[in-house]
Amino acid sequence: MAMILLTRVLQHTPSRWANVAAAAFMILVQIGSLFVGTPASYYIFFTVIEVGTLVLIAALALRWTRPESGVSAA
Repeated sequence: MAMILLTRVLQHTPSRWANVAAAAFMILVQIGSLFVGTPASYYIFFTVIEVGTLVLIAALALRWTRPESGVSAA
């Protein structure tokens, strides 16, 4: 939820790197959580979906282009 707000209020470059950093952090947390106890099969399934989505978010953030000046993004 914080990333939605930060994406709207930060400038292009900080927003881009905040999204990449948040995705990388959450990937580490999600994969690390698999090693706490014995995960259920549904937890592994949803972890794969979440990690895949986070990789997509990071990849899309890295491909962002700087918006043209004078054009409203809202």
